[in-house]
Amino acid sequence: MIGSQYLRWNSLLSNSLLASLLLGSSLIAFSRALPSGEIKQGHEPPLSVRVQGLGPERVVSLNTPFQIQLGDDTHTVTLDLLPTRRLCVPGACFDYPSLFTFEFDGSEGSSTWTLSGNDLTVIVQAMPLATDLDEFAEYFSDALSGVGDGTVIWEDAPALTVNGLRIAGKRMVIPWGAMEFRTNVYGILQGKKRRLAKTFIVLQEVSDKGEDTCQEMLDFHEMLVDSLGPED
Repeated sequence: MIGSQYLRWNSLLSNSLLASLLLGSSLIAFSRALPSGEIKQGHEPPLSVRVQGLGPERVVSLNTPFQIQLGDDTHTVTLDLLPTRRLCVPGACFDYPSLFTFEFDGSEGSSTWTLSGNDLTVIVQAMPLATDLDEFAEYFSDALSGVGDGTVIWEDAPALTVNGLRIAGKRMVIPWGAMEFRTNVYGILQGKKRRLAKTFIVLQEVSDKGEDTCQEMLDFHEMLVDSLGPED
């Protein structure tokens, strides 16, 4: 079911990226930055990787060309870390910032993915049975309203229009002292008439009352518009 993880609202940004990358038959694993003598003063140390399986093991910096000898040929290679990853869930796929933390829970008969940034938490819930969007949003609000005085303000969620998918949304604002939970709930609808969905995407921020929507929420909504689509 929905569970207590919906109450998570301020996860810190992880300092780590990938544990490893697989490139062909070679292993490229993230390592420490280059020795301090190779870093210019005042510059952030570069992220570096250890390359194994393509000649002698070596440590190179991301976004910096290096050479690899394969047989009689020398190749210039550059490793670039993409700013996004692509998550596929039942019925849809979308991009999200690669630095967001990732959690998965497949217990209690449903699947839940939680992606956390500095100011935004994204929760994707895949249910075994189709559920009415309004009922799902109400259940979600019940789980959150306990942190405040029980007040829930319902609004129209920002539109999320995607080719190939029928999506409906609701927005709830829950006051909590000088702050408020702002949550957009979107359902990937099944059929053409009823508002039933098995997969829901939830965007949540916690802000001071009267504060504008955080930039992370705005950027992620734009990313959804650009990248969300049927399963790849």
